[in-house]
Amino acid sequence: MRMDVSLALKNPGHEFPFALELPLRDQEFAGEAIEFKSDARLEGTYAMQGAGVVVRGELSVKLSRQCSKCLGPVDTAVECEFEDMFFKEPDPDEPNDLFIIENYTIDMSAYAESLVFLELPMTAQCSPDCKGLCPVCGANLNISQCSCGKADTPSDTRKPFAALEDLLTRDEEV
Repeated sequence: MRMDVSLALKNPGHEFPFALELPLRDQEFAGEAIEFKSDARLEGTYAMQGAGVVVRGELSVKLSRQCSKCLGPVDTAVECEFEDMFFKEPDPDEPNDLFIIENYTIDMSAYAESLVFLELPMTAQCSPDCKGLCPVCGANLNISQCSCGKADTPSDTRKPFAALEDLLTRDEEV
């Protein structure tokens, strides 16, 4: 969806309010499926300042992604404040720049997507005490004990230096 900013271009220095509900496409982020559960809501103001239009406000959206430990669903609310300058002329050094005014409008859908993905943490957990999956048989340890009996304790499976820690606990010289 494109937002008309012609009022700001005709009235430099004046702020104009906006409120948008934008549907965002489900997509993949860092190898993970992101499913949007609500439209992105953007509220704020825009004004002509110098060579461009400053857009500032708040974004909120609800989405679902996978727990990084057990692969179960995690519902996440993303909320952020934003302030960016959009220019009438593209920067020759930035051919893929999102911050361009075309035909007196700004592509707010692409802008909202970029804001959401900048705010997302790299991983999500369904709960702070998620036990994850058994590394041998793949059983969800939150639901039941694994059938193979070879699963490490959850604390050991998430410590990359557990073997070094074991060396330091022995009374041997290293």
